[in-house]
Amino acid sequence: MLDESNSQIVEVKLIDFGSAFKFDSEMNVNATTPEYLAPEMLTFLNALTKSKEPKSTMSSKLKEMCQPWSFDVWALGVIIIEIITGFPIWLSAKSKMMTVQKKPKVGAGVFGVKGRDLPKILNAQTNFMKGMNLNIKKLDNYLIYKGNTDLINLLESMMNVDPAKRISPKEITEHPFC
Repeated sequence: MLDESNSQIVEVKLIDFGSAFKFDSEMNVNATTPEYLAPEMLTFLNALTKSKEPKSTMSSKLKEMCQPWSFDVWALGVIIIEIITGFPIWLSAKSKMMTVQKKPKVGAGVFGVKGRDLPKILNAQTNFMKGMNLNIKKLDNYLIYKGNTDLINLLESMMNVDPAKRISPKEITEHPFC
């Protein structure tokens, strides 16, 4: 959390590990909130329901294209977008919130779809990423963006749909926005 009195991060707590799994074993993923999952994981989970291929083979293929941290980096990018917009990323119904200017705002989560349909969530992610700069500018309810191209670059790097091109945790700490 940011302590505004001295502009320093004082403490950060991450919670809700409902979709957590061990990367080095066969992937048993519980997608309770699939909107936070990286596109490759959504594709994997969707394929599990349709493929005749053994789950272990599919897990191995997914691991070959990812780093153990690539899912977490994507999810952190999603959390940052959630903070910027002020709406839970998964919220499919319109809801009301107050902006930093104390104005009521109606909106929904940017990846929220009715029925939590995995292909629809993947489509929402893809569409949001195509227009990241415009989307962030339009949905910034807490005046975080302020034209900061480093923020957009960081989010685009964290949420690259190709996990092999996704920024690493170390690179995040060295990014100009951080």
